[in-house]
Amino acid sequence: MEIQFFEVQNKKYTYLAHNLAGESNAGSKTTSRNFLPTQVKTETLDFYVQKVNEGTIDLMKMDTEGTEHLILQHADTVLDGMKPIIICETLFNTTESALESIFKKYGYDFYNHTENGLKKVDSILRETDNGIRNCFFVHPSKFHLIEEFVE
Repeated sequence: MEIQFFEVQNKKYTYLAHNLAGESNAGSKTTSRNFLPTQVKTETLDFYVQKVNEGTIDLMKMDTEGTEHLILQHADTVLDGMKPIIICETLFNTTESALESIFKKYGYDFYNHTENGLKKVDSILRETDNGIRNCFFVHPSKFHLIEEFVE
């Protein structure tokens, strides 16, 4: 499978093959910078995990510029079988609904990352942008791993 990937082309350092600015993405932003579209090969998270065969995944940190839900929507083996704790950036009024739907399907609980620790919430959907960027998605079977950090 292939997707179109938008990489920021560096106008100042044209000799750089790739820009590591962290704004390249798979279509969530395509107009705010000097983006260069490129077709790239992809594979699902489940396929990758099966191919690498390194055992179980306990923790994942995701920040894929608004495509986290696309990665997780076909990760049944990982989410249902391994139940890793996932730390994920949530973009206000953009990815929250899709992420919440995916994690509810697998029985995960939601924790907002705050300056005082992790705060359990019933939903990651917000009416206003309260500054929360990272959420912890934790299956109840893994709660013991974060318990000391919950406020």
